[in-house]
Amino acid sequence: MPVRTLPRRLAAACPGMSVLTESADVEPYRRDATAYAPAGTPAVVALPRSTAEVSAVVRLAAELSVPIVPRGAGTGLSG
Repeated sequence: MPVRTLPRRLAAACPGMSVLTESADVEPYRRDATAYAPAGTPAVVALPRSTAEVSAVVRLAAELSVPIVPRGAGTGLSG
């Protein structure tokens, strides 16, 4: 499954970027404070620090056909 290779490939492409895969680590990224949007559980959470890292994340996800859900600061104002 392509999503399983994504964390390793992200780590290789962006050394030092945080890539979360453990249930307890990705849980806070499931949703923000809104009660109106359904929550899913992310398989991988990437925390890029630069536009170059964002580009690498998007490029690798596209290459592997892994969907991306961008998230900002999680203000709770979605909806």
